[in-house]
Amino acid sequence: VNLAVALARLGKKVGLIDADIYGFSVPDMMGITKRPVVRGEKIIPVERFGVQVISMGFFVEDNAPIIWRGPMLGKMLNSFF
Repeated sequence: VNLAVALARLGKKVGLIDADIYGFSVPDMMGITKRPVVRGEKIIPVERFGVQVISMGFFVEDNAPIIWRGPMLGKMLNSFF
């Protein structure tokens, strides 16, 4: 998180994906309370400190852990690229 914010402050275009399916911490670490916007089939990341952020925590209730197998996580991550 610190590296992402530092690079953004240098004018770099930075995105951060919190794909820790067992505990999502990036939204809390960055003080993010907003949720991403969905437009059509695209999810628009939340911006904080110049960093575009997507977290699995945005899509579950009360930051509850979810258990996925590797292929399921890979498919979900590919949807962001």
